[in-house]
Amino acid sequence: HGAAAALSPKYAHLVKGIDRSDSLVWDAHKLLLAPATTSAVLHRDASLGYEAFPQEASYLFEGAGAHDWKDIGRRTLECTKRMTALRLYLPLKLHGEAFFAACVERQFDLARDFARLLAEQPDFELFCTPESNIVCWRHRPSWASQETLDDLQDAVRETINRSGEFYLTRTRLPSGVHLRSALMHPLTTLEDLAALVQRIRWEAEALREGRPGASAGACAQ
Repeated sequence: HGAAAALSPKYAHLVKGIDRSDSLVWDAHKLLLAPATTSAVLHRDASLGYEAFPQEASYLFEGAGAHDWKDIGRRTLECTKRMTALRLYLPLKLHGEAFFAACVERQFDLARDFARLLAEQPDFELFCTPESNIVCWRHRPSWASQETLDDLQDAVRETINRSGEFYLTRTRLPSGVHLRSALMHPLTTLEDLAALVQRIRWEAEALREGRPGASAGACAQ
């Protein structure tokens, strides 16, 4: 997810040593504005790709050498595969690395700004200071008990996602269920995220009171 930090002078230290890896999985669609799915397995030694994904099928391979670079069926699980690399190669050639470094820095900076905004809210809890563009957090209103916090996050998330105005994922951490925001869209602003925080407050209160428009029940007190 965060390998693109290597392009950024500001955040490259977060992936220090990545250049020493024997192999690396890079999801370029996470931070480089590429369409999903733009993923690659990169090998320092190109021959390792052939060893990791070998196939034996007489009807598929004949004549060419075992390491014929253009015969991707010898080094992928798919024999027929789109030219996914062009989704990354062409934008890099057109815009240059500095442009994408700025994209990475913008999203990482936004995550830090969002974390500061959350830290200022007495009814929200930040799991940890984000290092990339991912922020884990949860709503913790004074009226919610520890036992109902997990259900509250799930119920609020379901209602908000169903509205289509925002989209939230979730994860379970040692302290319980948290909302998970991966800030990828280049037009997302801190104002958008502040509106999300306020919307969560409203939905949580609606759940508590059983007002129309919210999925009342599981978290009602």
